[in-house]
Amino acid sequence: MSIAILMFTIRRYLYWRTLISISMLILGWALWVGALLSTDLVVTREWARSMLFGPFIPMCVALYVISPQFANTQQRKDGEYLSLIFSRPLPRWSYVLSKWLSGVIFILAIVIIQAVLAFALAGVAGRQPRDVLDCYSVADAILNAISYTALIVLISSLPSPWGYWIFAWIWAACVLITMGVGTMSFITSLSVSELSNSVVTAAQFLFSFFSVGIDSYHVFKSSRLPLIDIVIYVSNVVCYLTLSMFAMNRREFFYAND
Repeated sequence: MSIAILMFTIRRYLYWRTLISISMLILGWALWVGALLSTDLVVTREWARSMLFGPFIPMCVALYVISPQFANTQQRKDGEYLSLIFSRPLPRWSYVLSKWLSGVIFILAIVIIQAVLAFALAGVAGRQPRDVLDCYSVADAILNAISYTALIVLISSLPSPWGYWIFAWIWAACVLITMGVGTMSFITSLSVSELSNSVVTAAQFLFSFFSVGIDSYHVFKSSRLPLIDIVIYVSNVVCYLTLSMFAMNRREFFYAND
């Protein structure tokens, strides 16, 4: 891992346009979650926990600040200029690991900031974060940042057509499942339990394509250590980073011509 590339990448994330966009996302998300926390219901608390420490924020932030195919193109002044970077004797694996670690640090900082804002807004309504913030929430935030950042690093390491296709496939799966669950919710013949089972089935179908998350509560509270879940999580992260290194090794960069 290269400390110089790590610091360079983190400084690039602090570009003013990126900070403005991320600030708007954090503020809007914190207002929404804070409103949910202000209602003392089990459902809203679990929903708020999922939005604060779930995969949505790591996925969106990582996609915006890491992937050059969608936001930080190499033609922009805040791009990565891979040709200039690799004009030096830098191993490709070192670049991938540095990029991944810098993304994890940046995303965790974003999660902490938006959680503090959401809890502050909920505190105005007299609600305490004790039912939402616990050791499992912290573990979920760290694990989601690690895994989803690795997924986006893989997407950003691929040439543009392949990166677009992978992201389009993931996005299409999310949209189709959301539309399917939303359509089922209007069917009055379905009971609440049947609809809940449909949501769980849809979520399992989605994560069968990119199962990068893990439920820390299930891991710590299970009577037997769920080795399969842990192995799947670790193997996915390792697989994404390995494929990223392989993709970067297959690409060629020419100074001032890429």
